[in-house]
Amino acid sequence: ELKSLLANQAANRTKASDDRGIESIPIDEAFERFLTEQKQHWKKNSTQENSYRMSYYPVFKAATDKLLTTDITKRHIGTFATLVENLPRNRSKHGKYREKSYEELMKLYVPKEDRINSTTKSKYHSQIRIFLDWLKKRDYILHDVTDALEQNRKAEKRANDRRDAFSLEDLSKIFNSKEYKQGLHKKASHFWVPLIGLFSGARLNEICQL
Repeated sequence: ELKSLLANQAANRTKASDDRGIESIPIDEAFERFLTEQKQHWKKNSTQENSYRMSYYPVFKAATDKLLTTDITKRHIGTFATLVENLPRNRSKHGKYREKSYEELMKLYVPKEDRINSTTKSKYHSQIRIFLDWLKKRDYILHDVTDALEQNRKAEKRANDRRDAFSLEDLSKIFNSKEYKQGLHKKASHFWVPLIGLFSGARLNEICQL
């Protein structure tokens, strides 16, 4: 009875998709169609297909499981982005990560010093975004889910833009320096810019415009 109910729900979902011109297929099938089409535009000696098969797509599939294309949501894309954020670098050479599946890595905390760098993360995001855009253009997914990747990219960019705060020891070295104690600054800006930064927290270019 339960199997019958689930089958009916799946049939209704597929019919609803068909009514909107959406073709709901397994993501593995969609991926093969994507590669077949993309290979026409790649050079004969391109490593793109191998990169997709060995790196980008396995991570995406681990995050989305064995779903139909119409079942992919922003939540799955968020899971993919989180998994990429936690990926260890040189996984095949790292003993403690080599035997771990991507599903296992999702549950494992990887120290920051062991993770892939920001450039590699961006490659994962951009290549899977190309795949998602292709799914949308070919009417294999119901909604545009790529903005979930864009939000993650902006958050990562903001994190990369952050700087470590000065410690009290750092501030003491600056403002108890001979320059400040004896008024030896060569320009007025050399005196004022650090002080304004200390009390306002404004950006350097904003302070210099004052």
